[in-house]
Amino acid sequence: MLHDKFLMAKADKTLTPEQEFMPLVSLYPAPTINSGNEGEEKKDGETALDVALAENRPHSFELIVDMLEDFDNFCLSKMMLTSFPNMIKMNTEVIKRFFASGVYKPPLMHFTHSVPWPEGQDSFVFPCYTSLMSKKLITQELANAGLLEEEPMFLKSKEEQEE
Repeated sequence: MLHDKFLMAKADKTLTPEQEFMPLVSLYPAPTINSGNEGEEKKDGETALDVALAENRPHSFELIVDMLEDFDNFCLSKMMLTSFPNMIKMNTEVIKRFFASGVYKPPLMHFTHSVPWPEGQDSFVFPCYTSLMSKKLITQELANAGLLEEEPMFLKSKEEQEE
């Protein structure tokens, strides 16, 4: 029921910003819970996904995963690593769809960058500490290599800009 209400409210765009992130709570490790039954204590750090798997509730697990599908701007896999073997074993359509669409896309990868490119230069190779290169980084490397006619404004210090 929560799953359906959440998806309908999301489709109707009636969720508050806080409510939009509600499914992420299912990945937050819970403190130790004493169920009241002797010998039955949940492990510290279990998430709602872990509990659904431990209690053999595949449908509950699928509903949680379904609500997490649209969070591609968060790296969820690190919070779900212990669940991956069971997810793969389930081999359901919901799980397949999650793996197909649940790929982390850093904010930098959501944009196309237009970089001033030197005339006659087909390619430019430089060592870089990251695979996520910003427009500023690429432009700065081109300027450092002397391939740009003039250094872009955002690379100059305030004193240089005032001159």
